Amino acid sequence: MYRVVLTDSATENEIAAARGGPGALLEYEDREAAAAAAKRYSDDGEMAVRLQAPSPQDPRDVDAYLVSNPERRVRQPTGTLDDGLSFETSATQYGALGEALLTSHAQDPPVLLAYARRTMEGDGEPAVQLDADPAPISYRSHETDETVSWVPDCAATVTVDGAIERRLLCEVKTGNGSTERDQRRVMEWAATEREVLLVRLDVDDLPDDYTARIQTIDAEEPGEEWIRGDPDRTLGEFQ
Repeated sequence: MYRVVLTDSATENEIAAARGGPGALLEYEDREAAAAAAKRYSDDGEMAVRLQAPSPQDPRDVDAYLVSNPERRVRQPTGTLDDGLSFETSATQYGALGEALLTSHAQDPPVLLAYARRTMEGDGEPAVQLDADPAPISYRSHETDETVSWVPDCAATVTVDGAIERRLLCEVKTGNGSTERDQRRVMEWAATEREVLLVRLDVDDLPDDYTARIQTIDAEEPGEEWIRGDPDRTLGEFQ
């Protein structure tokens, strides 16, 4: 049984709302059936909806949440060429805003430089070199051959007086976007060898300013079942 919670935003879709109010638990045979239902609600209702995975800290024993997905004018705008075409911002575009803000400076990106300054031990002025295209980090189960991966949004090297002080891997979210379960798991495993940050950027006050909230991911050993997806490379070689 695949258990889906109906969220308040999803009730803007009248077809989904007919299944219950916010917080209602919907049960489907499996994920495919739940996804098919979400598509049916989107096709027949005024508001598109989609499935969203729970966050790793979610206390509810559910498989997904049904949330609104208002992307219908992403490719079909309103307006005219003469007056201007109006597009709705897609979830992908919204998510990319935070990443663009963080990675817009290859040298001394403001958010990571401020983090380095406020968390460093000892004297000296830190410098931060950004890598906006780090390689993915993967782990493979030698029991089931399942592979889980995480592609960091950026990596950074912090130096003081030319000497490397620390290396960072970053996941960037705009607003309250959540990490997927497998993604979070790999982030925790990667944190055993490198400092991993979850950076949330609040962009509501753009273009005047934005706010960064930085969380250090706690390290967790992957256990004997899991090995690096590429056993010939170590995490340090991804920098």
